[in-house]
Order: sequence, then structure tokens, then C-alpha cells
Amino acid sequence: MRKKCKYDGCTKSARGVTDYCVSHGGGKRCQEPGCTKSAIGATNYCKTHGGGKRCQEPRCTKSAQGVGNHCISHGGGKRCQEPECTKSAQGTTDYCISHGGGKRCQEPGCTTSAMGATDHCISHGGGKRCQETGCVNSAAGSTDYCISHGGGKLCQQPGCTNSARGATDYCISHGGGRRCQEPGCTKSAQGVTDHCVSHGGGRRCQEPGCMKSAAGATDRCISHGGGKRCELECCASVHSQVPTISSGRHPEDGRYMCRFAIRVYIQQHPNNANELMKHFGLKKHLVMRGEHAFYHELCKLVPELRLCERVLDQGISSQTIGKRKRMDEPRPDYFHYFGDALTSLGLHGEYDESKDHEDNDDRLEAVSASANCKSYVFRVCGWHGTDRAVCRRRVRGDYAYYQITDEGKRVVQETADIVRERLTWIGKGLPPNKDRSAKVYVNFK
Repeated sequence: MRKKCKYDGCTKSARGVTDYCVSHGGGKRCQEPGCTKSAIGATNYCKTHGGGKRCQEPRCTKSAQGVGNHCISHGGGKRCQEPECTKSAQGTTDYCISHGGGKRCQEPGCTTSAMGATDHCISHGGGKRCQETGCVNSAAGSTDYCISHGGGKLCQQPGCTNSARGATDYCISHGGGRRCQEPGCTKSAQGVTDHCVSHGGGRRCQEPGCMKSAAGATDRCISHGGGKRCELECCASVHSQVPTISSGRHPEDGRYMCRFAIRVYIQQHPNNANELMKHFGLKKHLVMRGEHAFYHELCKLVPELRLCERVLDQGISSQTIGKRKRMDEPRPDYFHYFGDALTSLGLHGEYDESKDHEDNDDRLEAVSASANCKSYVFRVCGWHGTDRAVCRRRVRGDYAYYQITDEGKRVVQETADIVRERLTWIGKGLPPNKDRSAKVYVNFK
């Protein structure tokens, strides 16, 4: 009769001349200093330190698995029973992790594999976690930290501190990770696809018929409302409309801000203009001229103007309908384009500093021709330098800007009423005619 292990409650057999089973320290032990594992077979070491049967693959030093002569990487051990799968079966199951083998995550409804000695997958808190205080991410590789906190394999490019990607020794910027399979392309493949964004890889926009890339964590491209959007009142106040794309974050509360909101914020904090320039990553000041100050106030009353397709002080054809840019193309102060399968109409605004400023209606016709649509036009006289000025110039330090006056607020209100009426006509697809004036002049008398 075989001698039983003397460890309390253990029913296994003692090994060799010892009084304990292998699990409780019996039998021959590994001779590696500090190792307490059992020596394997006729060797004096455990599997980790070279004991037991080794893989017969040339230059491989791993342990042979099962009754074969190879390690798992070289085909040894029990294999997955899924047809055409060559991976190793996990644990006591007949399948690899990808085909349902091994221990599964215990989170209700989750079918992912549990990680390590835990009962959950990485997404549900399983596996080794990052040791950085307050971090809940998974530790990367054999390190104790996630990639964000310096864990995992680092890029081998001298001076680079980014994480190496996949089985490569470099980060994406230095050629690591999977690359785009398009001949001649050296960019990184996106997501689970084999191509970069330019060649169709990564997540695509879910808008029917759109082939563009989805932006950020959204499922739409920028044109169809994806990406980070402005969260300030200038855009959020218009319900059922998609806010403008974000160009930065609010320095106090972190909300996303569109470029126009950034311009206004800098204008409201002129003493901190240089610091704000650095915060928003701007190379030059976003100057608040008279037409900007007026338009900002107008958009407060008619926020729909902020969320349509528009061009501000730029050539129209290159910005809205994709024509090649021309140096002689007229540049309106504000042009709003409304187009669909049935109609195309525009709303053109001009802010004139004085009564004689650009007083040429031929230019207005050229703008409409450039946009290839019929347009409603409103022109506002700013009367700069007079008692009737809509805006006045202010200077704080080396920063100059224009600010709306009380008289200007009255003019803005009058203009807003005119604009709303024309937006109603445009929404009904009604072009200018003798009953709907194509041009209106505000504050010229």
C-alpha cells in the first residue's frame, strides 16, 4: 500500500522517500536556487528551469507537451478540434480560446475567455491589472503597468517612449504593428482590417452610401455628424441639428469648442491671449474684426446659421461645391449654402464698415454665380468711426478686437428678423421673386 501525504486533509500519495505529495513539497525538487517546484522526470529541474522532456525543434528550449516531442508553439500538446485550426486546446477542453475552449468569463452574457487565474475577461476586470494608483486598465505583457503608464514592450527607436505594437519592436510611428497591404503604402493598418484609412481600412461611416472613415469613437464620418463636436451653447442651443466639429477644449471645464467659440473666448479674455493661443495650439491670433463680432451676436439670435454648410471670408466654389480654387474668386463675409436633390439656395451676408465700402452689386452677383445657386442677400452697414458705430475697436496690451455696441445690438436684432424670414423661405424651397426680395439693406440710412 502506497504511503499517503501527511498534509492535513490531503489524500494524494507521498512521493519518493518524502512524507508529502508533489503539491505539498514532496518528491525531488528543482535544484535552481530559490525554486520550490518539483523536478521533472529523471532531471534535476522543473520545466521552467530546463527540466523534463524538451522540444525537439532546433534551437527551441521550451518544454515538450503531452506525449509528443514538441512544445505548444511547434505543434505539441493537445490541439484544437475545430477543423483546419492548428492552435492548442486550452485546459481540459478540446478547443482553443478562439473556438470556445478554456475557462470562460463569468460575466452574464459574455462569451470571452477568462484571463489568467481570474474568472473574468480583461474587459470585465480579469487578468493582471495596472498597478498605477486609480488605474483600472489591464497590465501589458509581463509588466505590472498598462501601456499608458509605461507597461508593455517599448519601441526600440532611440529616444522613443511609445509602446511597441504587436510582435514588432517598434511603435506605429516608427514602422511597428501591422502595415497597410496596399502595394507601396507604408501606413499602419487600422483595427482588424488589413488596410489604412486611406485605402478602406478601419471603421467606416454607417451613413448609407458613404465610404468615408468613421471619426473617433463615433460611427459616422465628420460630414455625417461623427467626430468630436462643440458642446458650448453656440451649437448646443440648436436642437435637431449636428453641432460644429470641435477645434479644442475649454481651458476650465474641458468641454469641446468649435473654432468660432474659441475666437470668442479669446476675445473675452484678451489679457490671457498668449496663454490661450498655446492652449488651443494656434500659431496666430484669431482676430475679432467687426464682421466677426457682428456675426457672433447674430448667431446668438439665429443659431441655425452656425450649423448649415457655410463659408466665412473665403472663396465659395472651392469650399462648398468642390471646384478648383481661383485667386480671383470673390470672397463673401458670410455665405450659407442650402442644397438637396430638389433645390439649391444660398443666404449671403455682407458687413460693410462704412456706407461706401465695397458698394458694388456686381460683386454680389459674382458670389451667387460662384456658388451656382440663387441667393438671398443681406447687407449691413457698420458705420465705423461714427456715433452710429455697430462695433468699436478695443485694445488691451498688444491684443486688439472689436466689440458690439448698444446701437449694434439693435441692428443685430433687426438683421436677425430679416434672416429668419429668409430661412423660412429657403426651408420651403422658395427662390427670390418680386414678392420675396433678393436683397435687403440694413442700417444704411
